[in-house]
Amino acid sequence: MRRVDVHDKVSVKDIDLRMTLRLLSFVRPHRLLVVIALAAMALATGFNLLQPYIIKLVIDENLVKGSLAGFYGYVVLFGVAVIGRNVFSYLQMVIVTTLGQRVILDMRKRLFKKVLELPLSFYDRNPTGRIITRHISDIEAVNEMISSGLVSVIGDLVMVLSIAVILLLLDRSLFLYTLISIVLLLVFAHFMKVRLRETNRALRQNTAKMNAFLHEYIAGIGVVKGFGREEKIRRKFRVHNDDFKRAGMKLSTLYSVYFPGVEFISALALVIVLFKGGLGVIGGTITIGTVIAFAGYLEKFFGPVKDMSDKYNILQSALASCERIFTILDMKSSPEYGSPPASMRLPHPEEGGTAEGAPLIEFRNVEFDYGGEEVLRTFSLSIDQGEKVAIVGPTGAGKTTIVNLLLGFYHPREGEILYAGRDIRTLDIGGLRRKVVLIPQEPFLFNGTVLDNILGGEELDEAWLDVTLKSCGIVRFVENLPDGLNTFVGERGSRFSAGQRQLVSFARAIYHRPEVLILDEATGNIDPETEHDVTSAIKKMMEGKTSIVIAHRLQTVVECDKIAVVMNGKVAEEGPHGALLRAKGYYSALYGLQITS
Repeated sequence: MRRVDVHDKVSVKDIDLRMTLRLLSFVRPHRLLVVIALAAMALATGFNLLQPYIIKLVIDENLVKGSLAGFYGYVVLFGVAVIGRNVFSYLQMVIVTTLGQRVILDMRKRLFKKVLELPLSFYDRNPTGRIITRHISDIEAVNEMISSGLVSVIGDLVMVLSIAVILLLLDRSLFLYTLISIVLLLVFAHFMKVRLRETNRALRQNTAKMNAFLHEYIAGIGVVKGFGREEKIRRKFRVHNDDFKRAGMKLSTLYSVYFPGVEFISALALVIVLFKGGLGVIGGTITIGTVIAFAGYLEKFFGPVKDMSDKYNILQSALASCERIFTILDMKSSPEYGSPPASMRLPHPEEGGTAEGAPLIEFRNVEFDYGGEEVLRTFSLSIDQGEKVAIVGPTGAGKTTIVNLLLGFYHPREGEILYAGRDIRTLDIGGLRRKVVLIPQEPFLFNGTVLDNILGGEELDEAWLDVTLKSCGIVRFVENLPDGLNTFVGERGSRFSAGQRQLVSFARAIYHRPEVLILDEATGNIDPETEHDVTSAIKKMMEGKTSIVIAHRLQTVVECDKIAVVMNGKVAEEGPHGALLRAKGYYSALYGLQITS
C-alpha cells in the first residue's frame, strides 16, 4: 500500500520554472483576460512615464524662458496622462482580480474533487487541518500571486527597463553616476530576497501546523474538558504560538531593514542627481528641467524595485503552495473513480444479479496490514445470499477492518475478496457501495436537516420515506422534534443525542434500499427501550437481505445464521450459536461470562 503524505515543508529551488508553467496551465483558459490586462498595463505605464517628461518641457520651454508657447497644450497633455494612467490602472486591477478569482475557482474545484477521490489511507496519515490549509491558505497564496504579482511584475519590469532607457537618453553622464546606487540597490535586494523567502516559508509552515493543531483540539474539546487537559493543551498551544510569533517577528524585522534600506539607497541616488545635476546646471551643460525630470523618473524607478522583493516573495510563497497543491492533484485516486469496462460494472441494487451457485461475499486467504502492523492473516469467510452472519471477537481482532476491505476503502496485501464470484478490485466499487450499506457505531450527521441526512443526496420518495420512518421506529421521534423532518441537526449532529443520531443513520441506511446491511456495533449507543424498538424494525428490514453484524455483546447475535469468531487476524471458530456453545471454545466462554455479568 503506497504511502501518501502531504508535507508543509517544500523547497522551491529548481522547480520555479516547472511550477510556473504548470500554474500557467490554469491561466491559459483565461488568456483573453491576460491580454487585456497586459494591454491596460502597457497603456498605464506609458501615461505614467509621460508625466515627468512633460514637466521637463514646461520648465525648460516655458518657466525658464518665460514663454507661454505650448504651455496650455502641455498642461492638457499632462492632465490626459494623469487621467489615462488612473483609468487604465483601474481597468488592469479589475481584470487581474477577475482573472485571479476565476483561476482559484478552477483550482479549488479540481483540488476538492481530488480530495474526495483519494483513498482513506491518505486521511489516516494527514491531519484534517493540514488538508484544510491546502484548500484555503495555499489557494489564497496563488490568488495573491495572480492578483498582485503576475501582471504587475511584468509591468514593473517594463517600467524599470523603460526608465533606465529614458535616463540614459536624458543625460548619459548623470545616468552613469546614478548607476552606482542602482547596482548597490540590486545587490541589497538580492541579499534580502533570500532571507525573506526562507522566513516567509517558515511562517507558512507554522500556519499549517497551527491550523492542524486548532482543528484537532477544537474537534475534541469534549475529551479535553472531560479529562481536565486544558492546561496541558494550553502549554502545547503556547509552543505553536511562540513558533508562529518568532517567524512573524523575524519577517517583520527583515522588512523593517529592507524598506528603509531601499529608501536610503533611493535617497542616495537623489543626492547624486542633485549634486551632479546642480553642478551641470551651474556649468550650463544640463537644464533644470532635465534634473527635475531625472529626479522624477528615479522616484518612479525605485518604487517598483522597492515592491519587487515583496512580490518575489509572493511568487515564491505561491510556488511553494502550488507544489503542495499539485502534490495532492498528482496522487492516484481510489480505483473506484476510474472507468471499469461496462461488463465489470455492478447493476444497481434494484436490478439484482448474483452469480448462481457462488457465495454472495467471500474472503479468500486475505492478508492485510496498516503500514507494517499486520491485522488479518489468511482470513477466509463466505457469506451466502440472504444469510445473516455475525463477526465477533476481542478488540483489535480486525472486525472493522473486514468491513473496510469489503467496501473497498482499503485493498488486501494478499488474497481476494469476491462479490457474486468476482474480485471486487475488478468491479465498480461505487455500485458495490450502493448495494452494501454500513451502519457504523459512531454515526456522522452532516450540518443540515433530518430529512437532508436521511435522503443523502437522493431524490425524495415520500411513500418510501414513510415506510422507512415506520420501519425504524423513528416516527414518534420525528413528531417530537420542533420542526419535524426539517429540524436542523447541527454540526456533526451536535444538537441530537447519540441515540437520536443513530436513529437518523438507521433511517438513512434503510432509505437507500440496500441488498447487504452491515451493522458495526450499530445499537451500542442506544438506550435499552429504543434498542428494542430499533432491533425489531431492523429484523423486519433485514428479511431477504444479506446481513453482517459486528458486535461485542453476544446476546445481539444469537439469532444469526452463522457466527464467525475472529482472533489473531483469522477465523478461529465458525457456526451457529448453539453449535459454538456446544464446542466449549472461546465463544462459549465469552458468552457465559457476559450472561453471568
